[in-house]
Amino acid sequence: MKQVLIVLLMVFSTSTFADGLATKRLANKKAVKQFVSQVMDVAGSGQTVKALQMLKPHLRIPDSEFNMSLKMQESQQSIIKERFGNVLGSELITIEAVGDSLMHAIFIQKYERHLMTWNLFFYKPKNSWIINNYNTSDKVQTIFER
Repeated sequence: MKQVLIVLLMVFSTSTFADGLATKRLANKKAVKQFVSQVMDVAGSGQTVKALQMLKPHLRIPDSEFNMSLKMQESQQSIIKERFGNVLGSELITIEAVGDSLMHAIFIQKYERHLMTWNLFFYKPKNSWIINNYNTSDKVQTIFER
């Protein structure tokens, strides 16, 4: 079980950084909130890989790196289901802005026996928002360490 947990932590602690221009941008804070809601709905319906794919147009990372992370996620789905149970939905914890250039959204993907936290960090370098960093984790305590 400990090995499974280590693998899960490696997969769900994946963090990605944008380095400037992303392929798609979000025009304003309202658009960021709507986008987070859409990602939450997809994750809450049990389509974790699809929810992660929704992030890609707002990131600037090599396709090969992103695709490898998706493949790892897909390969872990049966282990996650066995350990956590079925997906029950999602819940918004918070979306907050810090200054004019940074937003942080936290939501949880609810399972029968556990949950996954999703952290999305948005950055506005000029006139629109991109995803600067994201991660998912089964470490619920991170929500309370803010």
